[in-house]
Amino acid sequence: MICNYGGKGKDDYLRLSQRFALLPVAKDSGWNENKECKSSKVTGCAFELMNSKGPAKFTLPVQE
Repeated sequence: MICNYGGKGKDDYLRLSQRFALLPVAKDSGWNENKECKSSKVTGCAFELMNSKGPAKFTLPVQE
């Protein structure tokens, strides 16, 4: 999973990446057919990690 953030000033561009052993699956409408989230809010880019039994338990820190 790679997240690219755009903003203004010193936050003009930031890239974060994380490897998962499980496949991330888009959960919200902010995602397009290219598996890119174009939402202006990070909460619009939710995803689940899926394993053979369904969604895997995975918790991120609270975003403030």
